[in-house]
Amino acid sequence: MEITSRPRLLWTAGLGLLVARLILQIFMPSRLDSDYARKSKFELVAVDCFNSNLRATGVDIILVHGLGSDPDTTWQKLAKNVSPNHTDPASQGKQYINWVSDFLCEDLPPDVRRHARVFFYNYDSYWKNDAIEERRSRLGHELFEEVTSMEVKTPERSIIFVGHSYGGLVIKEALLKAQHLHSRRLVNILPQTKAIIFLGTPHVGSASTSLSVKAAQVFHAFGLAALPSIVEAITYASVELQDLHRQFEAISGHVRIVNFHEKRETLGFWGLWSDIAVKEQSVTLDRPNAEIIGLYTDHSGLNKFAERDSNYKIIRNKLIELMDAIIASARIAASVYSVPQETDKFYIERRNLSDRLEEKLNKPLNRSDQVAHAVAISGLEGAGKTQLALRYVERHKLHYDPILWIDARSQETIRSSFQRCARDLKLLTETNSAMPNLAALRDDPAVLVVLSWLQSRNQLHDEWLVILDNAGDLSSGIRDVIPSGVRGSIILTSRDIECAEVLPPGSQRLQVGIMEPSDAISLLLRHLNLNATEVSEDIHDLALSICENLQHLALAVHLAGARIRSSCAEDVNPESDNYSNTYLDPRRCLERYLQHQAKHRNELLQDSTATLTSMLRLASTHMHQGQWKEAEDLFVQVIEPFKRVLGADHPGTLNVRNTLASMYMHQGRWKEAEEHLVPAVDARKRLLGLEHPDTLTSMHNLASTYMHQARWKEAEAIFVQVIEPSKRVLGADHPDTLNSMNTLASTYMHQGRWKEAEEHLIPVVDARKRLLGLEHLNTLTSMHNLASTYMHQARWKEAEAIFVQVIEPSKRVLGAEHPDTLASMSNLASTYMRQHRWKEAEELLVQVVEPSKRVLGTEHPDTLNSMNNLVLTFSYQGRWKEAEVLFLQLKEARKRVLDLNPDTPASVGNI
Repeated sequence: MEITSRPRLLWTAGLGLLVARLILQIFMPSRLDSDYARKSKFELVAVDCFNSNLRATGVDIILVHGLGSDPDTTWQKLAKNVSPNHTDPASQGKQYINWVSDFLCEDLPPDVRRHARVFFYNYDSYWKNDAIEERRSRLGHELFEEVTSMEVKTPERSIIFVGHSYGGLVIKEALLKAQHLHSRRLVNILPQTKAIIFLGTPHVGSASTSLSVKAAQVFHAFGLAALPSIVEAITYASVELQDLHRQFEAISGHVRIVNFHEKRETLGFWGLWSDIAVKEQSVTLDRPNAEIIGLYTDHSGLNKFAERDSNYKIIRNKLIELMDAIIASARIAASVYSVPQETDKFYIERRNLSDRLEEKLNKPLNRSDQVAHAVAISGLEGAGKTQLALRYVERHKLHYDPILWIDARSQETIRSSFQRCARDLKLLTETNSAMPNLAALRDDPAVLVVLSWLQSRNQLHDEWLVILDNAGDLSSGIRDVIPSGVRGSIILTSRDIECAEVLPPGSQRLQVGIMEPSDAISLLLRHLNLNATEVSEDIHDLALSICENLQHLALAVHLAGARIRSSCAEDVNPESDNYSNTYLDPRRCLERYLQHQAKHRNELLQDSTATLTSMLRLASTHMHQGQWKEAEDLFVQVIEPFKRVLGADHPGTLNVRNTLASMYMHQGRWKEAEEHLVPAVDARKRLLGLEHPDTLTSMHNLASTYMHQARWKEAEAIFVQVIEPSKRVLGADHPDTLNSMNTLASTYMHQGRWKEAEEHLIPVVDARKRLLGLEHLNTLTSMHNLASTYMHQARWKEAEAIFVQVIEPSKRVLGAEHPDTLASMSNLASTYMRQHRWKEAEELLVQVVEPSKRVLGTEHPDTLNSMNNLVLTFSYQGRWKEAEVLFLQLKEARKRVLDLNPDTPASVGNI
């Protein structure tokens, strides 16, 4: 009986297994079956409603599905009430909504949509039946290769990745691969990636993985060729995922991260299991700028929406926000604003003129397709044409890219302006150095390359604006430099009322007459800090008389106001108690000016050089007395008239620029100083040559501004150019030459190039010792720097020898508690510590710590460093109690500074 029942049992078990396998095959059909094969290709697939052929700058959105997803349906959801045009003929009457193609296409604002391309990335991640052997790293590599191949054609576009669940991990692998292989590719998609939206990505794994692994093992046992390993790789808190997370964090600091997570449980295995598939703690990235947003849906609903519900709107709005920010940032970073001047601070806007200019620049040219818009502004010299154009330009900086300003007074200024524009546009030009200005204007290389570039702009690019200012002789070739292009607008200013004739047919005209009396009075009185609507009648009448004598011409009134302000100030000693009250008697200033106006009326009407010189003299007085604001106001007022009167490259104009830059440097306003030094350096190189002392001074100052902005490479490049000519022109021992060598050494030090720094500092130290003596501040600074380079090369004895020489003179010259003296003492102590001379180190550090607390503060980094070193010296001498007391003080100070940062107790192991 037992013998016959056993085969029956075996037969029953085998039949049960066969039935189970058949059931599993029904619910998990093979992908090799043509009825269930994927229709979508495993590659990047463009979303039809977006223009995938865009080649200009913009944003690419790449959506990456999760593990085991069907690329045909992963972004779709069954809809309840959808119009018939959404019905898929292959879906047996069921109606599906793909939220990307059906909703997002319509919902993106036009200004965002025209810059956008959207792609699905499909890959083979099926693991339940007939799965192929895959690893996450290989999937990431394939994504990297696909995106890189596409972005080679559009390297200026930004990328936003959207990864659902496991797809987020694939994105991280792809970016790690981009970092590893960036030197071998034409483009690097890592810096192009500006944002990632993770939809339920298990950064540290999923607690539900164990069930999926068991299921895969069961499927495999039934012969379904499942792949448990790919599921097992996302086990919660796995070492592999932690390593991936750390590596990704190290390279993605520039990427904006948004993490979405589900708030509802997911039903699985035919309703036999439910849980939060990826919990909030697993989607959370440990970084301060990562956003975490919960959605009221389960895990599978994070990437499927059949209607514009609140969950969809949250994701859509976040995408729009990211795209807006990326497009705006890219536009600002890449835009070219080649306008070398600003609206004068005393400019009185004539609202009716501004409105008319705005209106005319919005009218298309009906009789020409040469450009989109063009306006010719004409009027008397000094009527305010340039300021009107400048005000328009400044108000529309974000509307146009590029904006190019051409000084059209002469062929020379036109050539120079086009050269500047070519540089700003980063266009290479060929120049004939032997006969640079003998070619016809139309054949000038800079003119040709800029005009050609503008003409090539099309509807995929932003609108551009060119201003041709102060066109005097219309027969001098101005027609040859009028740009053309479908995206272009032109403003031309000229005294010639017929200047519109040089523009394309149908161009608009705008006549600028003299100022209204009320505007002229406002301009004049603004120089005296007076509001024209609030002054007494007698002051108003005095101002009116002055303006009438000047024909209400804007520039003449402006210069008259500057002269009145200057002459009032000259009567009072800047150091006297009455100086601050100079402007309290405007009647006296206006009356006296009116008495003498006849004698300089003509020169004012011709851009008076004398007035500008007087203002410049007063500005210099203010500067030497440290009255920075008063000096700046005058310098800013004179610099534009100087350019017009003398020319932008005249030595007088360049001196004003250089002096204004020096004033900004004294105030630590390095960027503003740079903006004046760059054109001064270019002009002096061109006009005076590299070996002229003025050129070398300007270059040194420009390099110094770069240094103070931590732009070490740019500073280094200039100092390298300066040093050898300085030696030849000024001499190897000249203070300016030594300053340049010393500062170049500083740039090397900031880059950790200690040997090169040492090579420049040794001759500086020797020369300064010989010329200035050991107790001169410059000598001590150079010696301290040289000793520091030895320290960073572990040459402790050499460093020690110099610090020993420096400390006593520093105490005498600077004082025992000066920060530089304390720094030298602390560094000498460090050299002793490196040589295990603990007692000597301790003696110095005891002298340093308390003064550092008083002078720098307990929480200053130098104070904390000295305290830490003293703790170490106590510890290495076995003086644990003293080390403990000081360490506790150090620990509290660091907590306050670093706000309980985990790195705070890093020195615990040193005790």
